[in-house]
Parts: sequence; C-alpha cells; structure tokens
Amino acid sequence: MVINLNNFILQEYNYNNIDHRSVVIEFTNDKESSKYLGDLFYSIEEINKRKNNNNINFAFVVYRKNIPVGYISIITKESIYEISYGIIPRYRSNGLGTLLLQEFSDYLFHKYTYIDKLSLIIAKDNIISKKAAISAGYYQENKNKYCIKYKK
Repeated sequence: MVINLNNFILQEYNYNNIDHRSVVIEFTNDKESSKYLGDLFYSIEEINKRKNNNNINFAFVVYRKNIPVGYISIITKESIYEISYGIIPRYRSNGLGTLLLQEFSDYLFHKYTYIDKLSLIIAKDNIISKKAAISAGYYQENKNKYCIKYKK
C-alpha cells in the first residue's frame, strides 16, 4: 500500500525493502528513538498480526522528496485508533513531525469516515512530541497516560 500525502509518500513497511529496514535499524540504534518507539521490528510484526482482525493496522516508512525520513503507524485497539510515529534524527527540528501528523490524521479522517478520534500515546518526558502533537491540532486528554488525541 502506498499513500500520497501533500508533502510525504507513505510506503507500507516491507522487510525485503532495504530502505525500510534501514529506517527501522536507524531508529533502533538511536538511543532517544528507541526509548520512545521501543522495538520497532517487534511493533511492526504485531501490527502485521493485527491486520487479520481489522484493516486499520498499518506500518509505513515515510518519504519526503524520495528520501526516507521517518516511520508512522496506525493500530486499532478496542475501537481506539492509535498513531505512533518518529522522524529520523538527522531530519528532526524542521517541523516534519507536526506536518506528518497533520497530513496523516487528515488522510485517516477522510478515508475512514467512521473514525472520529485518533490517539497518540506520548511519554511524559517526550516534550518535543507533545509540542508537535499540539501544533498538529491534538489536545491532551488524560494527564496520567499523557494521551493526546485529535478531534475532528
């Protein structure tokens, strides 16, 4: 599956694609990224297992101008649609996280019109992701979980 957004192209993760594996390895080798994203290979495997139960479980490598710049996924957990994302370290601080969240959220709301809320689970100390989410139109819903959601 390929999704064309205004500023990004999302390619569904394919283990056999060297660009895709390289992106995941780069996140895995980056201390900050792995702290917040966890084991991406495992997460992607779990997303692929969930596909059999629900069609809104996808992991994507994010391209900008034909260069892989990040990762984004959507999973469904008991009627909650949860996004996880990351920008490769060398491409951070350019507003790409905010822009990616905005465009991906808009895409999901238009493609799946029955979705009325998207969630982001953001670690308490991940200030940069919180700022990106708020800039993308999300609001903090639960202080204990640091869950930030987008409202249509």
